[in-house]
Amino acid sequence: MMPEDDVEPRGQGSNRCIYWVKSGQFDPWVRLPHARASQIKAARHMKRMMTGDLAASVVSTPWFPGREEHLLRAQIARITSTCLLAPKNYFEVDEEAPVKNTLRVAEAAMDAFTEELATQAGWCHAAPFLLSTGKSSWPDTEALEGKLTEDQVTEIQGLAEAEPEKALLEGIEADLEERIVGKLRKDKRGSI
Repeated sequence: MMPEDDVEPRGQGSNRCIYWVKSGQFDPWVRLPHARASQIKAARHMKRMMTGDLAASVVSTPWFPGREEHLLRAQIARITSTCLLAPKNYFEVDEEAPVKNTLRVAEAAMDAFTEELATQAGWCHAAPFLLSTGKSSWPDTEALEGKLTEDQVTEIQGLAEAEPEKALLEGIEADLEERIVGKLRKDKRGSI
């Protein structure tokens, strides 16, 4: 993966929002860098306490490609993609927006009932799902036709079939099933 392909464009996928942090009460606000797919992938395998020093190196196993500010941004991207929820049918995808995965309030947004919000069926994911690559979508092989070899195109298409992109505003009912099935697969291999 080329370095420019490692970062999703501003306003899309894991870089849909910009985050600012400060280490202490009197410290200045610092803008976190864009999330990189390689850092998101590495952050999935780490358990580490943050020191509060954004410039601190991350000494860990597995190796992490960046400083603490990059780890913090990768973890924020992971948390946002799984935990940002919205009432079902409150938002709709704005197909006319120039940026992919833009949401707008649906015309029938006020029709949500309290009873529905008390169940999983009343909620949906409001952020793009991150694939195993650390990005929210697979590369457009048709647009990159001259830059990729046939083997690379075939490999990307095979990976995309094995792990399809999830739709924005997908319900959360299947999340528990995926988690249980994933745990059963791990148990069959002998590790928990």
